[in-house]
Amino acid sequence: MVLINALGLSFIFIYTFIFLYSFCVDITTGALANKLTNSFTVRALTIFIMSVVPSAFFVCYYLKGDDDKLKKLILSVFLLQTFFWFFTFYYPGGKELIYSIMGMSNSVNIIYEWNYYTRGFGYTPEINFTAPFVMVLTVLTLFRVKVFNFFIVFTQLFNSNNVVVALILGFLTRFKSRYFFRFLFLSFWFFIILVFIYLYYVDYLPQRLQEELSSGGMRTINIIFEDHFIFTNADFLEFILGNGNYMFLPGLNSTVDPGWIILINYGGVFYTTLFLFFIVILCFRAFGNKAFFFVWVFAGFWLNFKGLIFSPNAYLFILFMFAMNRAYKKHIVNDINI
Repeated sequence: MVLINALGLSFIFIYTFIFLYSFCVDITTGALANKLTNSFTVRALTIFIMSVVPSAFFVCYYLKGDDDKLKKLILSVFLLQTFFWFFTFYYPGGKELIYSIMGMSNSVNIIYEWNYYTRGFGYTPEINFTAPFVMVLTVLTLFRVKVFNFFIVFTQLFNSNNVVVALILGFLTRFKSRYFFRFLFLSFWFFIILVFIYLYYVDYLPQRLQEELSSGGMRTINIIFEDHFIFTNADFLEFILGNGNYMFLPGLNSTVDPGWIILINYGGVFYTTLFLFFIVILCFRAFGNKAFFFVWVFAGFWLNFKGLIFSPNAYLFILFMFAMNRAYKKHIVNDINI
């Protein structure tokens, strides 16, 4: 019952339709036999198993609609993640230890020398995608402890340039019309500080951020447009309904990173639109605050532009957690109080 109240029938219908559509496409193309673990059918299923079910468990047996408990849980997890970040950043050998414990000793996160020496790991394989972004956006959404927020932003900036986008979105969640001039004032000084750092202290920044600033913020965007805007849809019908092609698997002649391009190649505009509604409805269920809703929808749009978030990940997990805790508080706690 909590699950239905939290997600709503419209979300459940869209999720079910996505799963069935994926299953039909993967059966038709043979992807379930050849690309089982990476297939969209399995991805849809694992979203339920690894995101929905754990979220429901935490909410029903621990949080029970208590926002303070939710904040304490997130605070504890993020502090643990930050501890692991410092440990693995200053002792790179710790990365191998953590990943061997997680059964991921062959992960590209430790095979690639770039990741091994320039990033700090948390207890998660998502060191450079959704986890850093979501950690920063979450602390700015929920917490007002400046020191804690600073450490989260500082550490995760080494893992992903995306943190800059999360930082901007996080500030927008606090924006109110009566603080408009204060917002402009802070934005102005933020810009001045960035220019100052770029002119005098750019060598002290993570190399990826140096390259991003040197390109005027266009490095990532240029790479995506030059190397990743590839469509294999042969005609109008395939553009609408897709052709079942997986454009993110190794060994292909052409692979792409942006999730929206991957989805259009696989399931066309129709499938992509379903996933967009999937994100919008989930954010609507997670937040009563309009600012939070729009910010987190944009966050999902941006993350799926950088990569593919159609899988169990930090972004979807935290949204399911917010949505279920809000529903539990609204439909169960309030009913008991009445």
